[in-house]
Amino acid sequence: MSAAAATPRVKSLCIGVDAYRHLDRLQNAVSDARRMHRELEASGSSSSLLDNPTRQEMEQSLSALARDCRKSPPRLTLVFFAGHGIQLSNGETAMLPCDIPRLEESEECRRSMMTVADLWKTMSEAAHSDVKLPLLVIIDACRDEVQGIERIEPSKPSNENTGFLLSLCLSCSRGQQASDDSEFLKDLLDEEQGMFAKNQTLRSAIEYAVQQSLSRDQIPTTFLPVIIPKDLCLRPDPTVPTDAGKVIEATKHIATSSSRQEEAAVGPASGSEVEPRVDLGGEVIAAYSHASAETGADVFRRSLLALLQESLSSLLDESPRWKVCSMFLLVFLMYEETTFSTESIKGYVRGEAKRKVGPALIDLVSQFLTGRKIQSEELEQWVRETYGEVANENMVLAAIDFTVQEETRRSLAHKPEEARDEIELWRMGGGLPEFFRGARIAREEALDNAEAYLKEKFTVGDAVLAVHVLSRVVETGSCVAFLKMTRLSSACLSVTLARRVRETLQGERQEHVFRTWVSSTGWLCGSHEHGE
Repeated sequence: MSAAAATPRVKSLCIGVDAYRHLDRLQNAVSDARRMHRELEASGSSSSLLDNPTRQEMEQSLSALARDCRKSPPRLTLVFFAGHGIQLSNGETAMLPCDIPRLEESEECRRSMMTVADLWKTMSEAAHSDVKLPLLVIIDACRDEVQGIERIEPSKPSNENTGFLLSLCLSCSRGQQASDDSEFLKDLLDEEQGMFAKNQTLRSAIEYAVQQSLSRDQIPTTFLPVIIPKDLCLRPDPTVPTDAGKVIEATKHIATSSSRQEEAAVGPASGSEVEPRVDLGGEVIAAYSHASAETGADVFRRSLLALLQESLSSLLDESPRWKVCSMFLLVFLMYEETTFSTESIKGYVRGEAKRKVGPALIDLVSQFLTGRKIQSEELEQWVRETYGEVANENMVLAAIDFTVQEETRRSLAHKPEEARDEIELWRMGGGLPEFFRGARIAREEALDNAEAYLKEKFTVGDAVLAVHVLSRVVETGSCVAFLKMTRLSSACLSVTLARRVRETLQGERQEHVFRTWVSSTGWLCGSHEHGE
């Protein structure tokens, strides 16, 4: 094996300080650094651990890391610090080692702290290289502003003339205090979306942690995350990529092909007549189980049908409230015409949508629709043509109303008269159309009426929930099945899969059949999201 091939993707230093000599001691900083260190080592990264260091020991360890990176450059150099920190008057963030004296305006205090610029300078001088290496510094510490305390020669970080390109992630904003029981670190190490989740990119994990904090007082800050290699994943799943390309290409081909596919409807008794092929107006889903799972075709088929039954029947669950309405809202988020202000908002909303069903999802989407972080020109035009004007706080109800009618129209495109009748019945008794036409009913009552109407329809079956299993498979040495389903069925499957993943990761269930799921629209895609 060559030296380049043997070089870890990430080389890191984890620093934790609890035992302060002159400041209040902390309880969890060292354990947080140790946890980060263990996770990095388990992922195949090179990591060193530094407990309760002095300023001099921090400098020595940072220099050693920089020299090692110069000798055999990794894709990313990472420094993690947990402990006390302060925000200086000139805007710099300082990390406080264990030997920092009392915070006062003294030369000893100034020389004992380590600012981000100090860290950068120490590492750049030790690396002494013309090659600029990506450096990510994560600081889980307070940023209280302390007036009058400055470095003797304040230095602002700059990516010019240095051996490292700096990206910075701070657990709180300027002037804020960080909790010793760090919610930020919990999000960063989240088993499903965090930096060590299977096939999760480091950039996406940091974006997830930042988005999770928006509802809390302590809000992280990031600088230049683009410096982190876009595709860098700390824990890639080596078993999936071999087949993934073939499965993805086949899924896209089936979704776009105009040729006839042999299909069998899911559910009819043996010997029953199969309906002719129709366009469900939805998407193609590939269910995939790697050969190493030793599933077997029969177990795979039974597990697939059981999962479909579980996901579709979940619509009739009593809780949470307004579950069916929120599932149509999830479908609205799938639409190509639904846009998001940034990729971060898109990833956050789509991730949360599989966790938050019912009132929580409705409130989340309402917040982003009102703030114009989610937009749909198609929805807005439909509202103007149908109701004239709708208050911002009620746009989320309009989105549900619009999606119910749109999905009815798409799923019954081959039966236009039946589609018109179904839409007219919804407008007469669906609750939401009445609300927008000025009926004297409250918002919650309108949602209750819509929920009851939709559940009654799904009790007797409905085209909006149609699923077809395609008989064609891809020869990969593994079990692969393709399903053509409506968007509502896809949304139900998405939520069920996300719940199963959480239960598996929490040790509440064992999932050996399905390794990953791929959708022609990209909604169910990625083994880190729907994998083992």
